[in-house]
Amino acid sequence: MVGCGGLAGGFVAGVDVGTTRVKLVVFDSDGRVVESLVLRSPLAWSRGLGVHGASALRRLLLGLVDRARRRGALAVGVSLYRASAARWAPGGSPSTPVVLWLDRVAHLAGWRRLPWLSRALLSRLPLLGRAFSPYGPLPLIRFLWEGAGPGERVWTVDALVAEWLGAGFVSEPGSAALTGLVDPWSLRPLGVVAAAAGLRGLPFPRVGESVFWDRPRGVAALVADQQAALTGSPCRGGGGCVKLSLGTGFFADRPLVGRPPRLLPRGLVPVVLHRVGGRVEYGVESMAPGAGLALETLSSAVGGLGALRRLGPGDCRRGWDGGLVLPFLGGPAGGGLGADRVAAVGSPGLRGGVDLACGLLVGAAVAAMLLLALHGPGVSGLYLTGGASRIPLLRGLIAASFPGETMYCREDTAPRGAAALAARVLGHELPPAECVSMGRGAGGYREAARLLQGLLRGLRAGRPGEADEALQGLRRLVLELL
Repeated sequence: MVGCGGLAGGFVAGVDVGTTRVKLVVFDSDGRVVESLVLRSPLAWSRGLGVHGASALRRLLLGLVDRARRRGALAVGVSLYRASAARWAPGGSPSTPVVLWLDRVAHLAGWRRLPWLSRALLSRLPLLGRAFSPYGPLPLIRFLWEGAGPGERVWTVDALVAEWLGAGFVSEPGSAALTGLVDPWSLRPLGVVAAAAGLRGLPFPRVGESVFWDRPRGVAALVADQQAALTGSPCRGGGGCVKLSLGTGFFADRPLVGRPPRLLPRGLVPVVLHRVGGRVEYGVESMAPGAGLALETLSSAVGGLGALRRLGPGDCRRGWDGGLVLPFLGGPAGGGLGADRVAAVGSPGLRGGVDLACGLLVGAAVAAMLLLALHGPGVSGLYLTGGASRIPLLRGLIAASFPGETMYCREDTAPRGAAALAARVLGHELPPAECVSMGRGAGGYREAARLLQGLLRGLRAGRPGEADEALQGLRRLVLELL
């Protein structure tokens, strides 16, 4: 690697394609932001499915890449939402919209199309169960494959973007590994999984590296969004830290030194962070899909996110009755502990106003505590990022529950991580985001996770007494943290 001269006075840029927004950030060689632009990427709805129009997405993405190049970016990195799929003809002409990762209609429709034996048996196994979960990308691929014509390709959206860039039919390793059709440890296709999913004849893309050394259209890196967010943060493997993104979904990622074990605790999934020059870096992840989207949507009942940002600890000590709104804790989001919907629990609370607002924030905070606790012992540092982390009371509750040091990264670290990978093609290391310390909390996140698990067990089993006891324990714990 070389120093700042590797950019020769130029810039690098990151384009982050999110579920609801697309962001361009241009950095100088010292990592300072010289330009930032955010555009909305509106959701469309077709037959009840949540989608992005593929052609509109292509114009938006390539338009931002061209803008970055005009601004002087010598290399551009692109980060993408993961586990969303599309069908297209060779060369990148889309046959369907991009079906998004949060679309539960398509997930369940695709899951029901899997052979019943795979659903009944393989979904219960420790390794294959992740692939055959109704919440992963495999059901989306199965859903779209049923209508594929001769020569058409069905895969996650990263391979479609690679074709748009002129890089060929190639999948970036982080997204490929999350499909369940590619082994995370060897990055080789798993034909046996494809056969068990009824996907015989499915064309597999080549699993490439996270960087394009030849920079097609100026793009030098393609990486999954949460992996990019971890790369752009100061959290590094071996340090015992977790990056907790509070965005459209809640994602807790821990970088590793070496490969993850084949058998992971329930609620954790192995992730490939990136592959550069043949070297693969790994992490493990827990997630609550759609948690931030639920928080944003439901906040409209109390005046929007602006109203939530104005809440202080004293407001909830006085005005909260103890009810919770738990956002999307189903599926991989904590090991299948809850239902795949927003769950409001508590009686007689959540009548509106401050009570509902506090129930929203406390529920989101407790969900984040559960995701953090799933990573087990040895976590000594926490990095908070994402749009919902800008709500002071939400990040304050999480920080108060964590006994190690919590760092708040106001910057969205995904564009920086994508730009950092692009900069490596130029022989330059882009510095990570600057984050500020929130100090050390009193602890309690493990106890909150235990009580939340007990609450969900009681609700599932129809034991109201057990659920209420856990809810009251959560209320006491949260009041101590406020």
